[in-house]
Amino acid sequence: MLELRSTRVDVYRVMSHLFASTDLESNYRVNMNMIGLNGKPQVKNLKEILEEWLICRRSVVTRRLQYRLDKIDKRLHILAGLLIAYLNIDEVIRIIREEDEPKLSLMQGYDLTEIQANAILDIRLRQLAKLEEIELRREQDELAAERAIIQEYLNNPDSLTGLIIDELNEDMKAHGDNRMSPLADREEAQALKESDLVPSEPITAILSKAGWIRAAKGHDVDAAGMTYRSGDSYQAHVRGKSNEKIYVLDSTGRSYSIDAHNLASARGQGDPLTSVLKPPAGATFEQLLTGADNQRIILASSTGYGFINTLGNLDSNQKAGKNIINLGADSRLLPVARIDSNAETHGDSDEAVKATPDHLAVVTNAGYLLIFALDDLPEQARGKGNKMITLKGDEEVLAITPLSLQDSLVITAGKRHVTLKPMDLANYTGSRGNRGGQLPRGFQNVTSVEVG
Repeated sequence: MLELRSTRVDVYRVMSHLFASTDLESNYRVNMNMIGLNGKPQVKNLKEILEEWLICRRSVVTRRLQYRLDKIDKRLHILAGLLIAYLNIDEVIRIIREEDEPKLSLMQGYDLTEIQANAILDIRLRQLAKLEEIELRREQDELAAERAIIQEYLNNPDSLTGLIIDELNEDMKAHGDNRMSPLADREEAQALKESDLVPSEPITAILSKAGWIRAAKGHDVDAAGMTYRSGDSYQAHVRGKSNEKIYVLDSTGRSYSIDAHNLASARGQGDPLTSVLKPPAGATFEQLLTGADNQRIILASSTGYGFINTLGNLDSNQKAGKNIINLGADSRLLPVARIDSNAETHGDSDEAVKATPDHLAVVTNAGYLLIFALDDLPEQARGKGNKMITLKGDEEVLAITPLSLQDSLVITAGKRHVTLKPMDLANYTGSRGNRGGQLPRGFQNVTSVEVG
């Protein structure tokens, strides 16, 4: 029996892991080392055990029957002597009373054996006088019938086999119990991953421009203000949990995954990602992501193409990662946008109502803003994606952000910012691939865009 030390452990998941990683689901471990018929210890298989047990059982039943047969033969021999005594009861009584050696006289006078003579002498005279022929012959007939049955068992191997089977069936009825290893249908067993055994604790993963990564405990971490190696500086960070995967995106559009619990501690300078990953020559690591596998994200390039994907699709067991978005020579990967629900408070209520983003805002370095429906953007596993906005000349996309038309959009240009309220967003809403509308003068040199 398996006993878990903690009641907080998910028993079902532990058993599922054992079934998947061992043969416990189909086999029981049994010590098959035993002493066989030859009297020596030996490891035997089930067939050998059953064969030897059947030989042993046949021997036991045979010896039992032979023992009973010997008892019957002895009793029949005695009964034959008692019948002779009954038929000559008066003379037998006289011999017992008057002769000096009654046993010898009985044996010589009636051709009795010593056993028969002793049986007659062991009976009291009063009982000897009361011997009844009918009772003696009835017992004699019963024993003779039983003797015939035993002889059949001993002389016929098939009859003996039938007796053994019948006795086993009777024993099963009297002493049998329910199956101790019940058969059951269950879902396919799943082995626990190493990350499943790691405690879920908040961490912050920090990436430097030189590609060094480390993890600090907690989410209240000033990633940009941490100390870095000489000539190195802050690149990106992500807040997650110690039992999650950290997804890394490089400048060529490839994605990689590493386990958060394997990251070096932030007490030091971290470890270079190139020690565990093999990016293409000249590539640099740029972004970190983490979260649920079904978290929807938007991958987009500075040339205005993009598509919807999920975080789980970024996972890769290969050190070289996998190509997730096609970037041209003059294109760069934009910061990945999560399609999350935004909190929106109504009236004086403190309860936040989640408004799921259904549009995407795209801003260019020429000061153009286009807002279009997210449904117009394709969902695909990898590739270049579809055109989000029309660009002219050397124009590039600076930022993208999912939003709802009930949200406000905060545009920051340097130290100034302007908030576009829901009623203002209509001026920039159009179809995917359009040019969009130009932002107010003074806010065309956009540095950031976020939902207010």
